[in-house]
Amino acid sequence: MQQYRFITANRTGKWYDRLCDAQSFANAIGAGFLDSSGEFVPYRGTVLEIRGKPASGQPDRAA
Repeated sequence: MQQYRFITANRTGKWYDRLCDAQSFANAIGAGFLDSSGEFVPYRGTVLEIRGKPASGQPDRAA
């Protein structure tokens, strides 16, 4: 399973199990927004980071 988060020049988002959740909360860090049709529009310089979900029992470390 993968996890997703957005990174801007000044802020880093939380890890989410679903891409749609990361996109929904991207506006909170200034990474982008959902337009009127529900499509994600990233701001310039926004980076999507993807990682494998840590195994249970392992500490959740920032990459």
